[in-house]
Amino acid sequence: MVILTSAASPVQAKSLPATPQHSMALQSLLDYYPGSIAIDENTVRAAPGVLVTLPADHPRDKRFANTTAAEMPTVTKRIAPPAPSAVHVAKNAEPISPAADDYFYGCYYEYLCLYTEPNLHPSSAIISFYYCQFKNLGAIPFPGGGYWNDRISSWVNNQTPNTASHFYNWNGVNQWTLLFSSYVFEYNTGMGPYDNILDAVRVC
Repeated sequence: MVILTSAASPVQAKSLPATPQHSMALQSLLDYYPGSIAIDENTVRAAPGVLVTLPADHPRDKRFANTTAAEMPTVTKRIAPPAPSAVHVAKNAEPISPAADDYFYGCYYEYLCLYTEPNLHPSSAIISFYYCQFKNLGAIPFPGGGYWNDRISSWVNNQTPNTASHFYNWNGVNQWTLLFSSYVFEYNTGMGPYDNILDAVRVC
């Protein structure tokens, strides 16, 4: 059995049972993360503040259905980044149903989303974080075996305004090394020299 540890959440919901109507992606996630909660046709809440998505059995994002990854710029921002702040922005309890009105390439509003493929490709597995906290990817099981560290090739920072996230690599001995930071709203279709070496994130 795989157990994810995280801070307790006041949001309580019963796990959605797998049914023949569920996609193969959702079925496999529900089986892999016992007690997980179905969020959409191929996403589960694996732990409080942590969503895991497998590639969809069919196109999901209707707003961007006619946009190819090749048409996306390498980096785009909606707003200029604010001055860095040492104060972390607190968030309310994670919603049972994430806000779908600002859903960007598989990333719900208020989440930081990490993709296993470049270009935010729909074949990616995605892990998304809601709460403002440090997350060690090497401690979170990856569907099918192993862990989420050293797998990330693109990302979306779709959190609330004026928040930032920080991306880290473990030096293999005794220290987390800051690679870069991201301010809302921002995404990157490639990690460049940091491709497949990300080990942790500090969310907002």
